[in-house]
Amino acid sequence: MEGDLNMLVWSGGRERTEDDFRALLGAAGLSLTTTTEVVPGYHLVEAEPAP
Repeated sequence: MEGDLNMLVWSGGRERTEDDFRALLGAAGLSLTTTTEVVPGYHLVEAEPAP
C-alpha cells in the first residue's frame, strides 16, 4: 500500500488493469503478450511490436 501512495503522490501515476495496458500499448504500436505475477500484487508486463 505504501508503494501505491508514493506512486500517486510523487508521479501522478495510477494502477492499471490488463485492459488499460492493452490500450496504452496499442496506442504505442505494441501488443501485450503476457503478464506474470512476480509477487502478490505486482506483475511483469511483456509486449512486442503489433503485427
